[in-house]
Amino acid sequence: MSDYLVLGDSEMDVFVFEISSNKYQIRDRQVFDNIYEEYLSFDGMLRYALELMLQD
Repeated sequence: MSDYLVLGDSEMDVFVFEISSNKYQIRDRQVFDNIYEEYLSFDGMLRYALELMLQD
């Protein structure tokens, strides 16, 4: 986990910055190796997270 900066989480996802690839990722909370989405910018990942919150 030393290659990851955890930015937050939800019931099912973990929002991280992967240092080696310089990408923001949304990963499975239970199986961390599963990557659901990847973004080149924090803005892209934040937009995705906000859209998820607004759906509920």
